[in-house]
This record gives sequence, structure tokens and C-alpha cells, in this order.
Amino acid sequence: GSFPPEAKAILKDFGRWLNVNGDAIYKTTGFVKDITINFDGRITQGEKQDSVWYVHVFNWPKTSNSIKITTPMPITTVSALDQLIILEKPEISRKSGLTEITINKPAKMDPFATVIKLQTK
Repeated sequence: GSFPPEAKAILKDFGRWLNVNGDAIYKTTGFVKDITINFDGRITQGEKQDSVWYVHVFNWPKTSNSIKITTPMPITTVSALDQLIILEKPEISRKSGLTEITINKPAKMDPFATVIKLQTK
């Protein structure tokens, strides 16, 4: 059998996305506790427990130009996996045992999911 041209195009686009964002999919787990988000997205956790999380932003909130991520983990680094997506000065604050991260909407976003990497080390 064969795939229709539309399906081939979708698979090709997804393959390109995986080439850039594969670290957020391969060797990760979808079970992540103690992280809250205020947008349409999911979180995966890297192999090394408690050191790397990937935040998949599917849709940016329509009512806000920023997203918030809250966790008890002491996040020190915030970056986009796609080097063409620039996160303008993400704010990281820590008080009362919680880290709150505020990220402004980047000028360029991935049409499938913009992936943001959070690290504690």
C-alpha cells in the first residue's frame, strides 16, 4: 500500500519537528508531578530524574502574552529546544519553596509545539 500525498506531507513535517525536538520525546516519561502550567501543553521528563523537563506548548493563551510554570524544583535554566526560537529574558523567581517561571510569547513559534527546556543543574 501507499500513503496519500497529504499523509506523506504530514509525516515529513513531523519528522522535521522530531529532528529538532526529539530530546523532548525520546527517553523521556510523560508522568511529571509537581509542575503546574497555565496553557495548553504537556510536560515530559528526561532520563536523569529531577534535572531536565520539557514543556510542550501547543497553544499560547489567547488572553495573555506570557505563560507561567510553577514547580517546587529549583529551575536554573530555561531555553527553547529549537535554536531559531528566541525566548526573551524568561523570568525565574523562587520564594516559599516554589519556582515561578514567566515566559513571554516568542516572535517565532513552532506550528506543532514549541518545546521549552527546564533544567535544575
